[in-house]
Formats: sequence, structure tokens, C-alpha cells
Amino acid sequence: MLRRVMEFGWPLLGLAAAIGAWALAVVVFDVPEIVLPSPADVLDAFLRVPGYLLGEAVTTLVVIVLGFALAVAAGLLIGVAIAASRIVELMFSPLLVAFNAVPKVALAPLLVVWMGFGQQPKVVMALLVCFFPVVLSVAGGLTSTPVELVELARSLRASRTQTFLRFRFPSALPHIFVGLKVAMPLSAVGRRRGHR
Repeated sequence: MLRRVMEFGWPLLGLAAAIGAWALAVVVFDVPEIVLPSPADVLDAFLRVPGYLLGEAVTTLVVIVLGFALAVAAGLLIGVAIAASRIVELMFSPLLVAFNAVPKVALAPLLVVWMGFGQQPKVVMALLVCFFPVVLSVAGGLTSTPVELVELARSLRASRTQTFLRFRFPSALPHIFVGLKVAMPLSAVGRRRGHR
């Protein structure tokens, strides 16, 4: 019982310490409210307009989840295609690397011109920011299948589809989940850039 209390107690104590440090820093360094409001100001704003803030939070969440989901779907398809075909890899890998080198914030004005000020440019920006880590992790994971698993599949006379579903894809899952872990917070960053 004490161990369970400690598991919840230490994180709560850490949160309280962080909030206390935040409040102290605002007072000691006389930070303007527009730069960094105090915890009391944030709580006051939430109590004054909770409906508006919750509505905006839901809107942001929808954009983030939709952009991330589209990036995962497109990244899985293209990553599998790159891993499955050397020709596809040679054709599209340089394009993907070149596109990833383009600062995404530079694309935000173009997206607004093309799509307007609605949700679409925000979703597309989140997709663009998340896309490359997903593709890279999928392609890297599928091409790094242990040799012994490939030889086992051949010895069992498995087809390419069976080899992919039963050996290569399960073996690539750790890489894929690392890519998803990297991409998820980027979707929030991409949404914010699209907002600007």
C-alpha cells in the first residue's frame, strides 16, 4: 500500500515543485504576463472561459490526431513499398530526403493560400511533419529483419506475403513504434506551424 502511495505521491510532488518554481520565477524575474503568465493567471483564465478553452483544445486534438493518422497510413504504405522494391527505393528515397530538408514552416503560407484558413492546412502541416519519421522507421525496420528469420521463412517455403506478415513485419514493429513515438509530438508542432 505504501509503495502504491509513493508511486502516485512522487509525481504529484514533482508537479507541485514545478508549478512552485514557475510561480517563483515569474515573481523573481518580473516576467511580463504576456510572455509567461503565472499559474494563478492561467487558472483564472480557465475559470473565466472554460467552454472556449475546452472547445479549442478539442479542435486542436482533432487536427493533431487526424494529421498523425494520415501520416501513419501514408508512411506505412510508402515505407513498405520502399522496403519491398529496390527500384522504388532508388526512385523515391532521394525525393523523400530532399523534401524532408525543406523547412516545413516555409510551406505554411503556401498551404494557407491553397487551402484557406480552415482546418485543412493545419492537418496537412501535421501530416508533413510526421510523415518522414514514420516512413524512415517503417523502411528501416523492414530492411533490418534478422537473416536467420529470413532463412527460416525460406526453409519453410513461405511466400513473400507470408514472409512479410509472419516474419518481417513483426520483426520491424520495435522500429515502427519508435518512429511513431517520434512522430506523435511532432504532429502538435506541425499543427502549431499550420496555425501560424
